[in-house]
Amino acid sequence: MHCSAITILKRKIDDVISGLIKAGNNTKKNQDSIWQLHGYFISNRNNMRYDEYRNAGYYIGSGAIESANKYIVANRLKQAGMRWEIKNANAIIWLRSKYFEDDWDTFWESMNIANYTGQQELLWGAEKSA
Repeated sequence: MHCSAITILKRKIDDVISGLIKAGNNTKKNQDSIWQLHGYFISNRNNMRYDEYRNAGYYIGSGAIESANKYIVANRLKQAGMRWEIKNANAIIWLRSKYFEDDWDTFWESMNIANYTGQQELLWGAEKSA
């Protein structure tokens, strides 16, 4: 069976599924893996619209996502000695995302600090909120 990435990228998932059926019926070697892969393609057929995703400009490989994760998240949160609560880590990730999306100035212009009076401790420290 020849199942290339090009076949998948061209949205010929039915050709891939047909090839897997033929391979599953014509070989005894790796048959469990072939049928598992067949089941995966059947279950996810409607999500494999890679031609549409690429035409829309979306990244379809994991490399760009993994790189962004390392650059935006890991470089900041995994420095020596750092420990984070989930809510604080999520806040930093969100802020860094705004910065790297070139949306930092727009974000701060839209902030109305007066709306955050209940969070003064976070903004100015506990001694200012009393």
